[in-house]
Amino acid sequence: MVLALFTLLVLQLLQFRFGYRLTADDAMFLQFIWQGWERVWAEAGAVAEFSGRIGHYAMTPLNALGALVAGSTAGRIILLLLYYAAPVLLSVYLGRLLAPGRWRVAAGFMVLVLLAVHPLAYEHMPPNAYPLQNTLPFLAVLLARLAILQWPGAHGFIRCLIYALTAGAMLVSEFVFMFATALMAVDHLCHSAWPRNGAQRTRILGLYVSPFRLLADSVVVLVALGVYLGYRWHYPSMYEGNDPSGILNPLRFFATALFHIDAGTVFHRLPGFDFAAVAAGAWLVAGVVALLTLLCASLLLRQLPLLSVRAATGVLLAGGILMFYMVAPLAATARQQQWCLEAGVCGYLDSRVAFLGFGALAYALLSLVLRAAPAQKQKPVVWVSAALLGLVAGVNYAANSVVGADMRHVVSPWGRAEAMACGAGQNAWLTDEQMSAIDPGERVSMHPQVDRRVFWLEYMNFVRRSGMCAGAAVDNPHTLNDGFYVGFTSWSSQAPGLLAGGWSAPETWGVWSNGQVSSLSLPLVKGVHDQVTALRVHFSPYFGPSVKEQAIDVLVDGKAVARWEFSQSTYEGGDCCWREIPLPPQRSGSPLTVSFAYQSLRQPGYPGEGGDVRELAIGLKSLVLLPSPHIIGVDDVE
Repeated sequence: MVLALFTLLVLQLLQFRFGYRLTADDAMFLQFIWQGWERVWAEAGAVAEFSGRIGHYAMTPLNALGALVAGSTAGRIILLLLYYAAPVLLSVYLGRLLAPGRWRVAAGFMVLVLLAVHPLAYEHMPPNAYPLQNTLPFLAVLLARLAILQWPGAHGFIRCLIYALTAGAMLVSEFVFMFATALMAVDHLCHSAWPRNGAQRTRILGLYVSPFRLLADSVVVLVALGVYLGYRWHYPSMYEGNDPSGILNPLRFFATALFHIDAGTVFHRLPGFDFAAVAAGAWLVAGVVALLTLLCASLLLRQLPLLSVRAATGVLLAGGILMFYMVAPLAATARQQQWCLEAGVCGYLDSRVAFLGFGALAYALLSLVLRAAPAQKQKPVVWVSAALLGLVAGVNYAANSVVGADMRHVVSPWGRAEAMACGAGQNAWLTDEQMSAIDPGERVSMHPQVDRRVFWLEYMNFVRRSGMCAGAAVDNPHTLNDGFYVGFTSWSSQAPGLLAGGWSAPETWGVWSNGQVSSLSLPLVKGVHDQVTALRVHFSPYFGPSVKEQAIDVLVDGKAVARWEFSQSTYEGGDCCWREIPLPPQRSGSPLTVSFAYQSLRQPGYPGEGGDVRELAIGLKSLVLLPSPHIIGVDDVE
């Protein structure tokens, strides 16, 4: 039995191992990592203060670590084992509460149900996104609750440590807080229904409770809630995802909550699913999964300690309420309602949390069904129930195989970038063809403001310097350079070497000029840039109260080659311009100096210009080195 359950777990784990770094946030966390842990801590503090959520001091480092570890197969296996440990431990915990005498059978059945209906999915859902954010805190809470259950008479100091661990984990995220409080509620409800031997009980609000346990849990909740609210009071949230205005529309609120719960299961994904896309080999394994699930279910159901009708009804009612409790905060936001009800994207982090309750619901439901069935019909009911669960498990495996194949394609750019980084050898300059081949379809999700080409270059440099090229020795450990493109974002390690003077500090989008003249120093390398005859620059002129017109004289090695003119009425608003700069056929050598002289500058102190003291003229975003001139007209606007 244990071997069969383990086999089913391994088969599902193998399907889940391909998808990683599936969200734009995962890519962003990786960017933090390659700038060092100091950047991770700085971002953690900034996001915590922006969102008013103290948990980001732990969440951001956990997410950064998860994004890093997910880059290797061994790392993903470790992440998946940690992830699956949570439903296993939860099933053990619930089994010990609901069926203390035969908890192993009850726990095994709940694990089997969770495996059967667990979908592989995108939608910001762990373990393929945010693999550690919920996993480690959930494990901490579960281990703490199991320790309290196992050693009720532990030394006072040990119990204080256990409760402190719970409180600390609850501060990581609202999901952990709700998960922990839900477990506390289940514990006290079960203790009221089935008192433990020798346990002291007091009647409060019609329920028998353990006064010390209730007091200890209440203190933990109040401490965690007090710290959370105190931080939120000190740093009011500016994050729109925290806006609960959607609760004013009860119908949308309840619909979103129910869809979020449903999205945690395979049933949400079956309508419209193309089963013709399932490979023949996947159908074969799906048949094995269905058969193993059927056999396990039939054995477990025949030994299952049935809950009483009253207890089973209570589990169904309490379980449903607690699952709704898990998804209610996000369902109350207008943004999640729009994503779910208009865009049809209902799965989210909370779906994976609420999903954990389906094992207990199935246990309670089967208890009711088997108790209602006459003795002579219980065996057929067991086999029908086992067959249905096996069918669901097989279909789930088949559906997951299609999603897994797509994920394998989506994440392939990571492997191509790593292969290029480790195989570049002495070639420190990468071509357009090489850079474009990494992610031609832009399948890897990134935030809109991210310069994708800079991202992949910096990722490859991170791979080279972090020791990830073991087994594929790097002949030249020096930094790789993009030979024909430079993005002037602050994420770029290549850009600062080109900014010769007259520039502000680079920002995430690009860099502002500062002063009357700004210059670029371009290292044109023999054998790499011999065919380069023009430069294409992407920039936006600055317009404001003190600047309505702009003229820019462009000089190459001190010689004027172009003059560009702009007016606020024509070019105001967002992404403005691409312009090309012809290079002289005979060049004195490297580096080449390209200068921009501005007719107008932003005037600090001018009414309406704010407190910025910089004399701005243009915001430079990128530079492309072209092998042949394709001059863009003066009025060409992107």
